[in-house]
Amino acid sequence: MKTALVTLIFLVFTTHCCEYNGSVDETKCSSMEFEKGKPVSMKRYGKKLDLTLIRGTLFADTFHPSLGTKEIVIRSSNISDIEPGFFHNFPNLEILTIRINHGFPNITTRVFKGCCPKLTTLRVYDNNFRFFDNQVFLQLNKLEFLWIEKQYLGPLEANYFKGLKNLKKLRLQHCQIKQIDPNAFDDLPGLVKMELPTNQVEKIQPGTFKKLQKLEELHLSGNSIRNFTGGEFDGLNNLKRLELIGNKINSLNVERILENLPKLERIGIKLTLFECDRAKSLVEKIQENNIEIKNVDQVFSDKCQD
Repeated sequence: MKTALVTLIFLVFTTHCCEYNGSVDETKCSSMEFEKGKPVSMKRYGKKLDLTLIRGTLFADTFHPSLGTKEIVIRSSNISDIEPGFFHNFPNLEILTIRINHGFPNITTRVFKGCCPKLTTLRVYDNNFRFFDNQVFLQLNKLEFLWIEKQYLGPLEANYFKGLKNLKKLRLQHCQIKQIDPNAFDDLPGLVKMELPTNQVEKIQPGTFKKLQKLEELHLSGNSIRNFTGGEFDGLNNLKRLELIGNKINSLNVERILENLPKLERIGIKLTLFECDRAKSLVEKIQENNIEIKNVDQVFSDKCQD
């Protein structure tokens, strides 16, 4: 009985505090609510700071300045506010992940004021935001990888990603995107990979990707696009991989697509809404150009397999 009680006390203590693990150079703070004016007292925080099951506010003075912290994960928490200046304590922060939080302040310029001059990776997914202010991108101009998932973004307006001139990879999944302004991506000249899967896009305007001269991969799977004229891909002279599976395609201008994508190596596509002869003809044209078709045996409808 005594041993069990000691064990229980130990578990409670170790779970409701901040602890540094030298073997992985990580500090984990779990099941806590911080107090203003009472910073976490530790000799070092480690390369990674993991904040799990945190309640209340992240104050500007919650942590002492740490030059060594390069990654912060905030997860499974119910955070009511983040004071401006909280991120000032981590001037060398490179990776920030905000995921599966039950409560979290809306993503605004106030939360990220003065944040993260060296941040290269931002992952935000499956949270409970009511609002996501794209103006924060102006403060995160060193970003190279942006991943937003299960967050309502609405229409992507012109210059939506202004400030992210160094971005190389963009992933927006389950963001309920229906409309994309033709100039939405104009501020991403260095983008190499773009993923927009599982949204509600019905049409891509010609020239939408015209400024993405370095783009090599484009994923549009799981949207609602029925007609690909080829003009959607104007300017993508270096695109190598194109993913279109999951759209209910009933019109496809293969000639124009191949003309606009001279370096295309691989395409994912399904032609189940086409007559068999037309579908097979389109596949032949693609293969004649030495382009690999992903899971080619699944491209046609069942009636065309005979």
